[in-house]
Amino acid sequence: MFAKFLGNGDDIQATDLEQLPLLETAKQIALLDRCLALSKTDEFQDRLGIGPAVSRLLTHLESKKDTLSEAERDVATRAISLVQEPDQLADLLAHPCLALGAAKRLSKLLPVDAAHPANTHELVFQARLETASDSDIQLLANKASKADELALLVIRASAETRSSLLKLPLLRGEHGLAVLEKVSRGRDKTCNRLAREGLEFIRDNRRILNDHIERLAEIPESVQRELKIPPKDLDALIVQRKKLSQQKLRYEQLLTDIQAAEGTLTSSGEVVEPFQPSAEPFAGLDLTVPDAQDNPFPPLLNTLDVTSDSLTTAEWLDEPALAAAETTLNQIARDWQQACDVFPASENQQQLFDRRLSSLQKQLTGWRQLIAQPWDDLSPPNESGSERASIDAISQWLAKAEKAQASIHWPKDLAVPPKLAQLRQHIAGAADQKTSIAARQQALSAELKSLSGTIAPLIESGEFKRALSVLGQCRSLQKQGARGAEKALNQASQQLGELSDWQQFAASPKREALLQSVQDLVEAPADPEIQREKLKDLRSQWNALGPLPKAQRHLQQSFDELAEQAFAVCKAHFAEQNKARRQNLQARKALCDHLQQYLDNTDWSEADMKAAEQIMRQARRQWQEHHPCDRKALKPVEKRFEALQDALYGHVKNTWDANVKAKETLVSRAQALLEQESSEGLAAGAKDLQAQWRNIGTTPRSADQRLWKRFRKICDEIFERLGNERTAHRTAQKQVETELTAQLNAFDPSNAGIADAEAQLNTLVERAQELGLERQFRKALNAKEQQLAARRNAQRQASQQKRLEEFMLWDQQVSEAEAAGSTIAAPHNLFNQRIAGTAASEDLHTLTMEAEIAADISGPKDEQSARMALQIQLMNQGMRNMQLVDNQQLLERWCQSGPKTSADDALRQRFFAALTARLN
Repeated sequence: MFAKFLGNGDDIQATDLEQLPLLETAKQIALLDRCLALSKTDEFQDRLGIGPAVSRLLTHLESKKDTLSEAERDVATRAISLVQEPDQLADLLAHPCLALGAAKRLSKLLPVDAAHPANTHELVFQARLETASDSDIQLLANKASKADELALLVIRASAETRSSLLKLPLLRGEHGLAVLEKVSRGRDKTCNRLAREGLEFIRDNRRILNDHIERLAEIPESVQRELKIPPKDLDALIVQRKKLSQQKLRYEQLLTDIQAAEGTLTSSGEVVEPFQPSAEPFAGLDLTVPDAQDNPFPPLLNTLDVTSDSLTTAEWLDEPALAAAETTLNQIARDWQQACDVFPASENQQQLFDRRLSSLQKQLTGWRQLIAQPWDDLSPPNESGSERASIDAISQWLAKAEKAQASIHWPKDLAVPPKLAQLRQHIAGAADQKTSIAARQQALSAELKSLSGTIAPLIESGEFKRALSVLGQCRSLQKQGARGAEKALNQASQQLGELSDWQQFAASPKREALLQSVQDLVEAPADPEIQREKLKDLRSQWNALGPLPKAQRHLQQSFDELAEQAFAVCKAHFAEQNKARRQNLQARKALCDHLQQYLDNTDWSEADMKAAEQIMRQARRQWQEHHPCDRKALKPVEKRFEALQDALYGHVKNTWDANVKAKETLVSRAQALLEQESSEGLAAGAKDLQAQWRNIGTTPRSADQRLWKRFRKICDEIFERLGNERTAHRTAQKQVETELTAQLNAFDPSNAGIADAEAQLNTLVERAQELGLERQFRKALNAKEQQLAARRNAQRQASQQKRLEEFMLWDQQVSEAEAAGSTIAAPHNLFNQRIAGTAASEDLHTLTMEAEIAADISGPKDEQSARMALQIQLMNQGMRNMQLVDNQQLLERWCQSGPKTSADDALRQRFFAALTARLN
């Protein structure tokens, strides 16, 4: 019979199935396992009535509701696996213990699209999600109503099906992706990665949207700040209108960006409430930018300039021309006043107009005074050839001209008319002439006398060339009108003529030697530079010998021809130098072309400014490498190069200025961070500023060092402040720790009552927890707690021992009353039955041995056999460990047993001694 239940039989009997609900669970499991094994073979047929048997079994189990044991649940699981009728399983979906198994079985029996009512049950749907095939996933996805349901299907789906499922609304948006990320975590890396990427995309776009909204909210305040400053003139109005127009364009662009960000979030499945901006900050504002050409004041100032130019550049003006100019000035003044009535001129414009108008009025006055002079009588005295006007004639003309000049009040800051300038020039010239005429004769004569006196000493010292030169100067002075020293000059002239002949005789050998030296340079040329220096020296010596007489002029020609031949070597050298200069010039021009291309083809809004700095410095180095160049040809190229360098430097400097400004901002933020009262977030803020500092581009060295010193000093002060605070905190913490340690060491659990000691110890524990010191003091606290626990145990043991002594005394009193046949009041309710005469009949000897066994007391030797038999009996009753028996149970059994006589006193002593021993 057991062979069938354990699956060893070859067949299943109908009688076995009829008894299925009544069998023990182990036999039910064995029989059902056999049925399950046979149900997988082709030969199996339900000819024995397995279906009805399983139905009765499930009906029996269903009636138990939620009281099924683990074994019964195993039976139910096997029985449900044999059910073939969906209707039978549908009834089990409401059972708390059988519903899950029934749902899983129904998910296998019913097709996904079956019309059976159970197919719509939530548990059946959940079961399908766990085991769905790829062909059923799409159908289940259409029925899924929760994101976690659809997430399970995505994990099980193929790559093609997964793509379509991820587009369903339930898994779009932050909530759906968060569910998918959670469900796929640790189960499918691809799904988890897609979910995390989708979440990051949505959160990034939400941050972008919030950033746009924040920037949009700043614009109204910026507009109000701009409107608070009324423009003082048209230029200021144009600037303000342009700024407001730019703000409006930025406002509209931000609105467009906000809509785009909202669209991106919406397309990602997020429900986004459209942003509604507050009142449009530009409503009612006139943003039309006036044309600067409409400004009436610049044209009027220009008209003044034109009038001033006509008056200044004119060589002569008559009265009609002056009247016309005055009419023009008056008209300009009226037009200016009318323009000011419409829109005031700026302070600079008004000052400029007043200054120019006043100057023109003074200029007109000067012209009228100028044309009123008798110019025909102001012609200067003539001076031609050797004939000079007399001093008296010059004096008379000067008096008349100076009087005319004094009557003309010409503005000092204006150009003087040619007529007046010429008069002033003539006056100055006549004054100088008057002064010099008188002194000229005397000075020339004195100079002639001085020079003539130096000729004789020069001749005596052999300086004939200088003597000839001085003689020539004296003859020139005589031609200018100098008088005196004629005899000395004639004598010196005769003497120098004779000496010149002797000098030519002496110089002839020297000239022949110089000609030979030049011939040697032709035949054996030296290094070009040395050759040039030697030729220069020889030429200097040749010239020092003085002029040649006519008979020796051919020697000069020979010297020049030989020098030209010797200089041919230098010419080739200089030609090579010129070629190198031309090549260097071409290289510098090419460098300029490259710089021009770089400047023209670079998008400076996105340019690599470090590369720009390197190019700027490298260009300067290359320019210096291509040296030398022809100075004259280099000037325009050098001018172009410097202009290109300035342009490149301008772009680099703009970046430097922006970087310097950014670093100055970080310095200000660091200073503000240092000055904040609270230290919360101070370290993180300083580290964040340092990270931002590292991300800023290059700056000029001097500015960078200056800002870096300030920034570093502030950061050092921040971290020094934090360090001081941490030191102070640690000091305070150490002080508290020291005080708490002293209190803990001073605490003695034995000095107060147990309740007070526990309260004191709990206070110390709470303070240690608040200060984060509990771990450090755990060992000491444990020692105090153990001392207190030992005290509590000792008190409890003493109380229990005292209580046992009371029960022993009460048992003895009740026993004596039983022996005497008297009635006393029950000392405890455990003695009520004995007082009433209905005491329990307990074997006191056996009870005593049980107490001794529980207390692990060996007992008398003559009772060892009985004790062994009692232990076996207790083991058979399932009481293998008597130490688990509570003292109260044994005490109740003893106190309720009776009547007891004096013969039981020894057992009483042994029994209570055993209970007392168990207290320890």
